[in-house]
Amino acid sequence: DMSKLWQARSQLAAMKNKSAMRTLQNIVIAPEGHDLFWRDLACLHVIGAETGAIPETCSGSKPSPLAPLLTQLYAAGKWSEGDAETARTMLGKLAVDSEIPTMLRSEANAWETTIRAKE
Repeated sequence: DMSKLWQARSQLAAMKNKSAMRTLQNIVIAPEGHDLFWRDLACLHVIGAETGAIPETCSGSKPSPLAPLLTQLYAAGKWSEGDAETARTMLGKLAVDSEIPTMLRSEANAWETTIRAKE
């Protein structure tokens, strides 16, 4: 997965954006390693590319070092799609998760409050 991520970065540097996105999406959809860190980094690239819908595998639902960040980004995507309820639910779970750092719980709580205020 790590070598595929570097391959995608090389493709991006060569302006081969479609090839890079295919490589990244392959990591996202079917990571080969057990370490989901590389899959999560690929998710960040895919999300940052604004290619449309965020893949379900980038929802942060599986434990990994970047899962809380992916959950926030996935919730933001759901909110922008008009699904505020799903976004609030995801952020609410994150806001009370004692397994993650206080700062991330506070951010999730702030986003949940923002979404609630905008409804």
